[in-house]
Amino acid sequence: MTREFERLRRAVEHRVDADVRARHQASITDEVRGVSWASAATPGVSWASSARGLTWDRLRSRTAATAASVVAFMAPAAGVSWAAQDALPGERLYGVKLATERVLSIFDGDLIARHRAEELAELRASMAEAEAVADAQAALRDALDDLDEDDPTRSELEALLDDDDESDVDEG
Repeated sequence: MTREFERLRRAVEHRVDADVRARHQASITDEVRGVSWASAATPGVSWASSARGLTWDRLRSRTAATAASVVAFMAPAAGVSWAAQDALPGERLYGVKLATERVLSIFDGDLIARHRAEELAELRASMAEAEAVADAQAALRDALDDLDEDDPTRSELEALLDDDDESDVDEG
């Protein structure tokens, strides 16, 4: 026990040169602050300005990487959703359009009903197949079921359906 005590006493009493002590403290401080040896050894650049520069560079690169990731994941989805805006029943992107409308209807309650009415008008104008018109009418009826009884859009949409029923009787 005495031998160990003697070794500890000598270690504590050991005098370190002031220059060596300053270099050790600077290297420890640099490591704690994340400054690399190369930037700390650059003549004319203090370790404090190097630390700020490295922190800013890291922040900018992380921000850029995050932004690039968000764009990489969101751009294709937004592009497909945008391309599906004019899809009609029976087309490949119509399901994407319906899914997008469900999300957007959170902000605009009668959006789905208006879009079904626009589809029906477009199908009529282009003399589309009778099956596609029937599908659009069924979708419009479903959308009407979701609207409140006192919704102002409801009467307009019901008038569209009544016009369709009369034209079906005239043709038959």
